Amino acid sequence: MKIIAMGRTDILYDSIVKLASSGHKLVAIITSEAEQYQYTKSISDFKQLAKDLNCEFIQTENINNPIILKLIKDKEPDVGISVNWKKIIPGDFINLFDYGILNAHAGDLPKYRGNAVRNWAIISGEEKMALTIHMMDSNLDSGKILMKEYHPIDSQTTIGHLYKFVGERAPILFDKVLDNLSKDKIKPITQEDSNLLRCYPRLPVDSQISWNQTAEEIDKIVRASSEPFNGAYTYLSGEKLIIWESEVISEDYDYHASPGQVLDRSKDGVLVATGKDFLLIKDAESLGKGRLLASKLIPSIRIRLGMDYASEIMQLRKKLEDINSKMDMILEK
Repeated sequence: MKIIAMGRTDILYDSIVKLASSGHKLVAIITSEAEQYQYTKSISDFKQLAKDLNCEFIQTENINNPIILKLIKDKEPDVGISVNWKKIIPGDFINLFDYGILNAHAGDLPKYRGNAVRNWAIISGEEKMALTIHMMDSNLDSGKILMKEYHPIDSQTTIGHLYKFVGERAPILFDKVLDNLSKDKIKPITQEDSNLLRCYPRLPVDSQISWNQTAEEIDKIVRASSEPFNGAYTYLSGEKLIIWESEVISEDYDYHASPGQVLDRSKDGVLVATGKDFLLIKDAESLGKGRLLASKLIPSIRIRLGMDYASEIMQLRKKLEDINSKMDMILEK
């Protein structure tokens, strides 16, 4: 098939390489500036790939760019593939392709349409996450489904595992779908909107830990925020502490402890009280000491994690008073 690839991310790059190696003809690669730090493929990488494949390269924010429209008219591509194009592609553009435009979406459509779906799947306690290849239409992630593949989610699954799964399998599924489409061996399935679940973006602040939550809820935040993201975080004596790995611990004895209280330190990690059960912090990082075993970063059980807002505000007020006093002394001179 003759293909136009559009979008960003490593997944699109690797999918182009896979499809080209399977004998498909890449007509053009269309991309724009990456916006998320976890992307490793840049505009220059896609430009070089287009050169290697002897196809057109276009950098634009506007999919209806006249250059693209002329290219489609002249080259008559059979199909488009899209991964992480930053805007919804209009239906009249999709209809320019005989087989439409296919999208790889890391969600179990029609559930998990939208943003940060891998992270939300972990946080929501799903038992599995789907990678879905679907036909695009003029609405968000609502086109007919062509193929799905699942990855299980358990208490050990991190966002890194789901990113690796999608990165490895998306190029292969694109290849399978295109092969089946060309042989008329695949039947598109219409999505049932009655099962719709819309996901919205997560921001870095969403990874801040609330120790009043249960240990299970906090552990999900940790796993959903770990690499390639910036990690879940709390505060230790006013300094940001990133938690990379944790485990839920259920104790069979009665206790009194405030959420966030450090309970025990050992070679296995640091045990912390939560709204329910304990959280064992195994791997952590601070700006001052770097990434170490949690017991190396948290020196005592006479510590409570989290932000003491009243105390922090008083400390900031005292610092401002000291600065103002020094400024007044300088001005008097």
